[in-house]
Amino acid sequence: MEPPAEARGVVARAIFYMHEEYGLPIEPGMLVTLKTWNIENPPGAWERWRNGAIETLQNTRNPFID
Repeated sequence: MEPPAEARGVVARAIFYMHEEYGLPIEPGMLVTLKTWNIENPPGAWERWRNGAIETLQNTRNPFID
């Protein structure tokens, strides 16, 4: 099952972040899907705002949103 189309980019960027920060493995076939989702659903205003709010609280940002 896949997330709804409007959420796929958000999911992809979260997984990319967890891969970089925590070493979450991404299978090669899934990587292609996630890259597609990221391109088809770029970060919106809400996601950029949320990234800034998280930075204020945790002093970390998701560079895949920026």
